[in-house]
Amino acid sequence: RVRWPIVEAMGTAYALYTVTGEAQYEAWYQKWWDYSINYHMDNENGSWWQELDTNNEVTTNVWDGKQDIYHLLHCLVIPRLPLAPGLAPAVAAGLLDSLAK
Repeated sequence: RVRWPIVEAMGTAYALYTVTGEAQYEAWYQKWWDYSINYHMDNENGSWWQELDTNNEVTTNVWDGKQDIYHLLHCLVIPRLPLAPGLAPAVAAGLLDSLAK
């Protein structure tokens, strides 16, 4: 269970909920967040665990080490931006949290 597909799925679920308003996408977003909080977050050393085995224990079968922040943007920043323009232009335009204002 590698972390990056889950965090990208969070960003996708958020986008689908924003566009459709369907509760199932909001539920999936929350389900993946809850899973990540319970298993992927390394609260002792910071950051997230890259990989878990089938029992949700940290493993290094695919890659040994901590990941960079790139994929975490999908669950930490994308929900704080409008869906258009793209991520970089939206941040450059100062649109972070603009929907909350």
